[in-house]
Amino acid sequence: MKYKYVLCFYLVCVLLISGTCKKENLLTLLTSCTHDFSEVVKNEEYKVLPAPCPTGIWYEEEPPLSAYNYYSPVFNPNNPNQIAYIRFDTLAPYQQKGALELHTFDFCSGEVSIVNRDSIVSYTVEWSSKDWLLYRKWFKDIYKIKSNGQSKTKVVDTYISLSQNRIPIWSGSGDHLAWSGDERPLIYGLYDNSTCGFVIMNENGMKVDTISEFCKVVPSGGVLFQNFNLNLEIADHFSWSKDNTKIACDASAYVDYLYLYGLFYYDFTLDEIVFVDDLNAYPWYGKVTDTDWTPDSRKLVWSTERSVGWKDIYSGERKIILTGHENRKYESIDVSPDGKTIAIERLNRVNVNGCTKVERAIYLVNMDGTDERRVLVPE
Repeated sequence: MKYKYVLCFYLVCVLLISGTCKKENLLTLLTSCTHDFSEVVKNEEYKVLPAPCPTGIWYEEEPPLSAYNYYSPVFNPNNPNQIAYIRFDTLAPYQQKGALELHTFDFCSGEVSIVNRDSIVSYTVEWSSKDWLLYRKWFKDIYKIKSNGQSKTKVVDTYISLSQNRIPIWSGSGDHLAWSGDERPLIYGLYDNSTCGFVIMNENGMKVDTISEFCKVVPSGGVLFQNFNLNLEIADHFSWSKDNTKIACDASAYVDYLYLYGLFYYDFTLDEIVFVDDLNAYPWYGKVTDTDWTPDSRKLVWSTERSVGWKDIYSGERKIILTGHENRKYESIDVSPDGKTIAIERLNRVNVNGCTKVERAIYLVNMDGTDERRVLVPE
């Protein structure tokens, strides 16, 4: 009989521990759940892939290392122990329905959920504070769907476009969306008849405003330096701050008579563009691949092919927390809702028996750059 009591006591303990995840004790869960997934440093057994030995030049078309690639990890804004991502089956024909799937992964339970496999073509996903996941279907039509796979709703009906990876960004409150449409670069215009492709929409996709500051303007009269100052060109990689007051991007522009490539943000309170950093000044930066904000909307975080870093827009403090090498690139980032962790889409090159193969995997790193570790997503 005493064994039954011991067994009952054990089961009660298991239920109590599992219940802590459901109660979302966020600070505790980030320590107890996500740190259980460590970096894989040894070679794994991969499926045999029918691909030739590549030349060794860095091409994304090089044969895949494993059966699945993972894109655009984003945290649940209400729970740092859940992420969403796009999974691509490298063995399936590209046109096959289900080759790309929208998944969520729970660090506490270790469970993967398939949210949608509705002919997804976008390799990016956005998760709002109202639990809407945003994705794009085959070359058009942007949808939102709840993380449980319910309530799928078309948000934007776009034209057929080759820039199929572009989707809107959510505001911090989840009440609005913003994006520059399918045009790249943004639409040019004249001072007296300016048009702009950067729009603000409500959560249902209805246009409510335009931010013309994100659109390059060509002077109709004489060319003066002040006309070009902070006049952004080819603005991209937008992110909306959690307090709803700022939208960041990378762009080229004149800043105090100097033409440079850097980080900027539009300040809703000031109604103007603010310069953050000159990326040409530091060789370890390179072209920006993504941006995001910390939960306090104080630090602008960005990734490039060669680095991940952040800058405090108030104190001016800058920190490069990761630097890439010839065998890795950083493609996208997302900051956890408690501001302690960054999720990263990392492109790795691996030499297998003299042949170079590539993979896209999900990594986590602490905000200070320590403990870069791979997320072991179960299949």
